[in-house]
Amino acid sequence: MKTSNPVSKHTKLIFILVTTSILPIFIFATFIPPYANSSSYAALEDIIDLHLFDKVGAWSSLFPFTAKVISNYINLAVPFFTLLILTLIQKAPPPPTINLQNLSLRKYLFVVVSLPFLDWFFIYQSYFSLTNFATHNLKFRIFGQHIVFFSFMSSILMLNLYIFAFLNYAAFYLIPHNYLKNKINRH
Repeated sequence: MKTSNPVSKHTKLIFILVTTSILPIFIFATFIPPYANSSSYAALEDIIDLHLFDKVGAWSSLFPFTAKVISNYINLAVPFFTLLILTLIQKAPPPPTINLQNLSLRKYLFVVVSLPFLDWFFIYQSYFSLTNFATHNLKFRIFGQHIVFFSFMSSILMLNLYIFAFLNYAAFYLIPHNYLKNKINRH
């Protein structure tokens, strides 16, 4: 007889959300042309340029329109999906707990101090900076020369943003919450 595990249902739903959020990157890479070569694509490019983020994050001058659509999609989708995923994590029965036995104050303070700097770096790279991978050094140029590699790199970037959101959630909510809960239960 198979029993239902509510944690696994939430975990499956989280994986479905992450996959669902990454899938459009590959759809855009397949169906959006390298340049806005029609009136509808030109209108979409105008909307992106005037009302969204224009050229930001990972980009390629070899397929500028496709890269612009993908990077703007990531910048719009990550906050939305992150909120959904973190809400599911929080509501998953039982709530996540962290074993604090191996976490020293020094390690925790290191994480709490360094994590905002890493957050700033990823936010700056995604929302305020432009990296043209087509003209990047030889090691990373492949990501700007082939749309397939660009798509994989963009999906990894999106996963990184999710991971950093979870690390922030763990460092600034879960660990302090579990620490206080353990303190209260001891007394």
